[in-house]
Amino acid sequence: MSASPTETISASGGVVVRFVSGGSEVLIVHRPSYDDWSFPKGKEDPGEIPPETAVREVEEETGLRTRIVGELGSTEYEVSRGNKKVHWFVMRPVAGGTRFSPNDEVDQTRWVSPEGAGHLLTYNADRELLKRTPLEAHRRNGTLYVVRHAHAIKRKDWNGEDHLRPLTPKGVSESIGIANLLETAQVERIVSSPALRCVQSVEPLAERTGVAIEANQALAENVRPETTATLVKELAGSNAVVCTHGDLMPLIVEDLVVGDHTVDGTSSWPKGSTWTITVDAGRLVSSSYLGPPKGSGPGVP
Repeated sequence: MSASPTETISASGGVVVRFVSGGSEVLIVHRPSYDDWSFPKGKEDPGEIPPETAVREVEEETGLRTRIVGELGSTEYEVSRGNKKVHWFVMRPVAGGTRFSPNDEVDQTRWVSPEGAGHLLTYNADRELLKRTPLEAHRRNGTLYVVRHAHAIKRKDWNGEDHLRPLTPKGVSESIGIANLLETAQVERIVSSPALRCVQSVEPLAERTGVAIEANQALAENVRPETTATLVKELAGSNAVVCTHGDLMPLIVEDLVVGDHTVDGTSSWPKGSTWTITVDAGRLVSSSYLGPPKGSGPGVP
């Protein structure tokens, strides 16, 4: 049934932002039927709430999977069938999704700087929406998962180079448990010590999410503390997984969780355990401890 002249058509959309060297970029789409450039959006399906619509529409129009990091209110305007109200959200890309394929609805997508978007966007309402979107505030917005590597062969039982020590069968089971725990966390990056036991601890997660493992020497044993701190502060505020060693766990956690904030859980970091540290607009809002997975089945605590 078509909307009556007095009915409000509900829709949702997103200002999708990614952060690059030197600044930020937003995603805009070209609609051939209107020959316009705008932000991705679309009408709600029955039973949906605005955030669900926004995530679905962005993926349908662009192929990108996203997570919502902020609300932007709504815009309302008249269309031929009545009033249209669009709920807007700030969104960031996450792993998954599909390669964009031009279609009758959207034939081009483009990442552009905010200044570039201001020139390309067809409608003044979209330009005003962009102006009031605090993009930089969402650079540091997400949860950092700090993982100590799973159980590996003991040093005394290994004759090769230490950084090549692999996981034990127990450690392999724990690595699957880590994947069970974090595969729905909308991870954007997985960064690991180059040590094999660390890389193997997050391999199942990387395989499930499609996020490549980035080996980084700043997470290796016996590095300068400031080197590790610089990397971790860069990652804090994104949805990232960090896999490292026992000697670095207290440095990372205690460096990020400071002041009067009370950490939920224990002050230890056994093998296979995870600390979650959530940041909103650069401000620590929560942290908690998750013990080592007890097995490789679903629902590992």
